[in-house]
Amino acid sequence: MTDHAEVAAQLPGDDLLPRADRSTTRTVTIAAPAHAVWEWVAQMGQGRGGLYSYDVIENLLGCDMHSADEIVPAWQHAAVGEPFRLHPDIALRVAVVEPDRALVVRGGVPIGGLAPPYDFTWAFVVRDIGDGNTRLTIRERYRFERSWAALIVDPITVVSFVMTRKMLHGIRNRAERPRREPATPFRDPTRSTPIDRSKLDLDVPGVYLYWLPLGAGARVVRLSGRVFEAITARMQHRPRCDLYHSALLVVTPEARFVIEMTPVAGPGGPDLGVVAEGAVGSARARPFRIFRYAIHRWRGGAIADVRYAVESPVQLSIDPSIAEHVLALVLSVPTPVWGRDELHAGEMWNSNSVTSWLLCISGIDIDAVRPPGNGRAPGWDAGRVVASRI
Repeated sequence: MTDHAEVAAQLPGDDLLPRADRSTTRTVTIAAPAHAVWEWVAQMGQGRGGLYSYDVIENLLGCDMHSADEIVPAWQHAAVGEPFRLHPDIALRVAVVEPDRALVVRGGVPIGGLAPPYDFTWAFVVRDIGDGNTRLTIRERYRFERSWAALIVDPITVVSFVMTRKMLHGIRNRAERPRREPATPFRDPTRSTPIDRSKLDLDVPGVYLYWLPLGAGARVVRLSGRVFEAITARMQHRPRCDLYHSALLVVTPEARFVIEMTPVAGPGGPDLGVVAEGAVGSARARPFRIFRYAIHRWRGGAIADVRYAVESPVQLSIDPSIAEHVLALVLSVPTPVWGRDELHAGEMWNSNSVTSWLLCISGIDIDAVRPPGNGRAPGWDAGRVVASRI
C-alpha cells in the first residue's frame, strides 16, 4: 500500500513537469536487493523485456509485447534519449537514468494524426529499505496541453491502475524468484580461462550455440510445450523442466550463417536458405505445407526470437575449418518425421536433434554442453545417437 509520504515525496523526473494536472503514485515492497529489482526495470520496453503486465491485452492492440522471464545483459544499458517503446510504432523517450535507482521516460501517444494533447512522465524508482528489501515506486504525471486532454487522460488512468498493479506484481515476482546459477562456461581447449559471453566477438570465425525457450515468440507453441512437459515429467516421476530449442550461428571469414529448423514459410516468402524439408507428425502429411519443417543454412540471416535467448551464445569452436565443415554437413542432415522416433534413437527427432547431429559429426565435443539452469532440450540425445552410428 502506498502511504501519504510516498505520494508527496519528490521523485526523479518530477522536475520535468513541475506542474502536473494528473499524478498517480503506486508502490510495492519486494523481498530482494535493490540491484536485483533494478535489473528488471532497466530492460523494460517493447522489443526488450516487455512491461511485465498483461501481454495478452497489450497484444490485442498490436503492441507485440512479450514480458521476459530472464535478465538479458544486452538490455541492461538504457541511455538518455533512447526510445522506450510501447508499440512497434509508438515510443516515449528515456529522460532520466540513475543506475540502481531510477528510470524515467517522457512523451505521449499520438491520436490519429494529432500530436498528444498532454505531456507525460513515467518514473520507475527503486529504493533500498534495508534487510535486503526494496521499495519500487511507479509514478505517472500528466500535464495537459489541450483543454480537452482530460477526456483522454482520465480513461487512461483507469486502465493504468489495472495494468500497473500487474506490472508491480510482475516485477516483484521475478525479482524475488531464486536466480538460476549460470551454466558452466565453455572452456575452449586453447584457453586457460572461461569465456565471458558478454565479451564475445561474433565476427570471429567459429560456431556459436543459442538456447531459445520453446515457443518464445508463440503463445500456442509455448502452451503446448508446457502441456507436453507436464505429461512427460509425470510419466517419468520427475520435476518439470524448462524446455529449450537450439539454433546455430556459424561465422566464416567470408560471411555469417544461421542454421535452424523451423516450420516451412508460406508460399512466396523470402529466401531463408532452405536446404532440406521434412514432414511434421506423419509422413502422410508431407504434401501439405503446414505439416512440413525446413532446415535453413541462411547466409546473413537472423535467428528467430534471438532476443529471448538464455545464457547464449555458447562458443563451441573458434576454428574456421570446423565452421566450414559444419556448413557443408547441413546438406547431409537426416530429415525423418518431426516429433517421431523413426530412426529408433530413443526419443523424437526435432530441431535439437539437428543441432546435436551437426556438432557431433563435425567433431565438436558437446559432452559438457547443457541447456540453461533446470532446462531440458528434447531431441538432443536423438541427434547424438544417430551421429554415433556413422
